[in-house]
Amino acid sequence: LAKLVGIAAPHLEGGSAALHRSTGRVPRTPPRNRPVTTPLRLAIALVLQHPRLAGAAAALEDDWRGLESPGVPLLSELLDLIAAYPDISSAGLLERWRDRDGYSHLAQLADPQLLNHIPEKGMEAELGGALARLNREASTLRTGTLFNRTSTRDWTEEEREMLRRGMTPPRLRRL
Repeated sequence: LAKLVGIAAPHLEGGSAALHRSTGRVPRTPPRNRPVTTPLRLAIALVLQHPRLAGAAAALEDDWRGLESPGVPLLSELLDLIAAYPDISSAGLLERWRDRDGYSHLAQLADPQLLNHIPEKGMEAELGGALARLNREASTLRTGTLFNRTSTRDWTEEEREMLRRGMTPPRLRRL
């Protein structure tokens, strides 16, 4: 076996401790169930694992849908699907993606250990916070795009209004 894999026999017999002693390097093991790191991943994980939270997302501004990040269409489609099927379960959501792009990513985000640091009562607030951060990112990008134009005369009235709104704190959509 040692010859086949290209590792000296003593290393195989002693396991990773022998490898560590001989090379001076600590074997790197991938972190299992590390916390979700971005607002987009957090929002997807929360909605996927707790579809009932989608109702809270519907009451918030959805400027984040205009972002060009890879996970945005996935989150958008998840929320739209839950709106169409309010009683759908996490398993039902995953099953809808089984033969599609993004399934492996969704399967990773469906791991309950990813959210075990969030108390049950704090999940809705976490989702609201993640979507608010995404909305701020969308607003910042839009504002930057406007300011990169050569002249403010090129701005449409809609863009001027958007800029005015963007300067105020995010608020709940009026029902």
